[in-house]
Amino acid sequence: MNIMKNNGTKIRENAQVNRSKRKLRKGLTELLQSRTIDNITIQNLCRVAGVDRTTFYKYYKSVNELFDYIESQVMADFEEAIDAMPAIKNPDEVVRMCLEVIDRHRDVARVVFAHKDDNTVQRILYMYHDQCIDYWKTKFRCDNPKTLESLWLFYTSGVIGTIVLWTQGRIRSDTENLAKFISRACEHGISGFMRRKS
Repeated sequence: MNIMKNNGTKIRENAQVNRSKRKLRKGLTELLQSRTIDNITIQNLCRVAGVDRTTFYKYYKSVNELFDYIESQVMADFEEAIDAMPAIKNPDEVVRMCLEVIDRHRDVARVVFAHKDDNTVQRILYMYHDQCIDYWKTKFRCDNPKTLESLWLFYTSGVIGTIVLWTQGRIRSDTENLAKFISRACEHGISGFMRRKS
């Protein structure tokens, strides 16, 4: 009987912790739409989130620590998606996976990309650098390393730029249609270049 009571208390406590963290996450993403992270105080954040400062300090030491926690949640979702992926057949599969993960975190994706020097999508894409190069070698019958590296830079710049515009709401599309658009744009750009070079 006591075990059941203790379990019920833990479930309620966990639900309360999750609710408080969600409020803080939502409050921070709201504030980051109009100011930089260095201009957000814990007092302002708690007011916007509807959470008292004591609750904030239970989980985080600073606003930056909360931001890092949010980013780590997004990265954990990316890592889970990567682990679930079989060996990729082409770069489009990686782009589609990135879009799906970002879409699940739309509330924070915009601010994560806008307020960090490093680029999450760039890091994810780079994990598949060798597979993409091997795919293009076969598809375009090209063995020139410099050409393939140049194509990689062209490809990743285009993909990242498009995804950033999408997270900012400047491109309106669902993940499936955006993945198709990126695929077509990159395929035409790369194949056209290869035809001219051959």
